[in-house]
Amino acid sequence: MNEKTEKLLRDDLRQLEANNASAELFQLAQARKSALTQSRPDKKRLIWPTLATSMATALLLVVIAMIFNPTEQSLPSSAMTMTDIQIDEPLVELYEELDFYHWLSESQT
Repeated sequence: MNEKTEKLLRDDLRQLEANNASAELFQLAQARKSALTQSRPDKKRLIWPTLATSMATALLLVVIAMIFNPTEQSLPSSAMTMTDIQIDEPLVELYEELDFYHWLSESQT
């Protein structure tokens, strides 16, 4: 706005103020006070949906982590030890018999 327009507006406002009765000024003051004291939208109303969304997201991540557990990956065969392999009972007996025959062959010599 230019200065001329501002001056005209200021003059109009002063003239309206001078022409209004005191009752109208009192009502305007009350309306202004009421408008200034009105509360802003509650921030608490925004907190609960945000908190609920965050909790749901965290729960979803936990469930996904439990379903697709990256720590239970199979080891490469070169990294496997005998304790990692499930040995059958007959296979254990065979190894025990081989140990016996090896001991027997060494003791006869």
